[in-house]
Amino acid sequence: MADAGSGTVARSNADVSESPVLQIDAITVFFLVLGSLALTWLILSAGRYRQMLAFRRTIRVRCDDFLARGRAEGHFAYPPSWLGDERRERGIVMCAGGPSLLTQLYTNLDVIRNYHGCRLPVALFYVGREEMPRECQHFFEQRFSDLRCIDAMKVPDRPLQPPSTDLRGFELKPFSLLNAPFDELVFIDADSAPLRDPVHLFESDLYREYGNLFWPDTCLISNLVPHAGQFSDYSLSDGRQRRNLQGVNPRIFDHLRLPRPSTLERSGYETESGQILIDRRRCFDAVQLAWFMSSRPHHFRLYFYGDTEIYRLAFGVTGRHFCQIEHLSHQAGVIEQGSFFGKAMIPRDERGAAAFLHQMHRKPDPSTPCQPLTHVVEDLVVDHPRPRKLRGNSMLADIADLTHLRPIDGEIAKVEAFVRESRNAFVSNLDQVHLPPARARSWLDRRIIPW
Repeated sequence: MADAGSGTVARSNADVSESPVLQIDAITVFFLVLGSLALTWLILSAGRYRQMLAFRRTIRVRCDDFLARGRAEGHFAYPPSWLGDERRERGIVMCAGGPSLLTQLYTNLDVIRNYHGCRLPVALFYVGREEMPRECQHFFEQRFSDLRCIDAMKVPDRPLQPPSTDLRGFELKPFSLLNAPFDELVFIDADSAPLRDPVHLFESDLYREYGNLFWPDTCLISNLVPHAGQFSDYSLSDGRQRRNLQGVNPRIFDHLRLPRPSTLERSGYETESGQILIDRRRCFDAVQLAWFMSSRPHHFRLYFYGDTEIYRLAFGVTGRHFCQIEHLSHQAGVIEQGSFFGKAMIPRDERGAAAFLHQMHRKPDPSTPCQPLTHVVEDLVVDHPRPRKLRGNSMLADIADLTHLRPIDGEIAKVEAFVRESRNAFVSNLDQVHLPPARARSWLDRRIIPW
């Protein structure tokens, strides 16, 4: 019995003596794994930082090389050889795909064709049958005359341009400007309803003088703007979280050796690319450079969100005059609990008259009825260069701070009501439309094209 007891005591002493060793080994393994992960992150971060430095050093050189080669080889001559017999003088260009955008497209085409009676041909770009099933394409082509649907995935790569690896985002817009079959074109977002027949835009004095016309956004390009070049997190109405770059980081102009837009002038406001007017015969090199830059969104998204400033940069590098209307957009929205919630922008023409109803925060959707807009605020951005965001994407301002608040009326009210009626009519006939299912975008969809 004594031997057994002593053996038990000996084994317990041995376990006690070995336990610190086991604990030390486990801690060592933990820190080794943690150190390996940290080292991997540092290596990846260093590689990304080298890419950023290379981008900053070489972006202007590469753009200049692209332009020099294009001019030497005749790729900027207009019309290009690949345009062929499809070439037409004037037309409207739009992009859409998926259930939400196709609903917006229907309401906009209904406004253009049936409300304004516009007969300009329309080129619609989409990305694959996942966005536009064949039955859905037939529905749109039968419903609206002179509409041509173009699958961007089947458009051949153009000379000098990189391969089209991913077009399911903002990149499709400059891609469509390059590949549209029109000499002169007006690009219109699917959610931006014109308040007049778009054919009148081609008669603009500014457009005739410079061959391009763009519209200002609500924010200044300036380091003085508190959120310029910074990221912000906010919640959408369905509970999802979104992180977007707020404003434009003006350092991108320094990297391209371009003067920064003056904040003392209206040209110092960001560009709102929901509507674009371009004469490709006069600025085809800038259009090609815009797509060349847009095909590398991974780099430019460090400086601004989407395609908004691509066009200003492309025109600046090519030495062409970038013409942006001086009149700032009005805001249309609703009043709730003593606050104004901006739901749409109202871009104005060069004479200051309302030109579009851009429903950025109240998009026609097959699952959600359109909320009626009730009020208009003039030049909200003058007193509020960066309105706060609240409850989804709506821009917020206290009524007490607004000096130019009025009920919605005139052509704006008529077009707004027509859009809601058109959306309801479209939803009531969904069995004939064959809308594609909603597609969740994955980070695996995006491929990075290096500089």
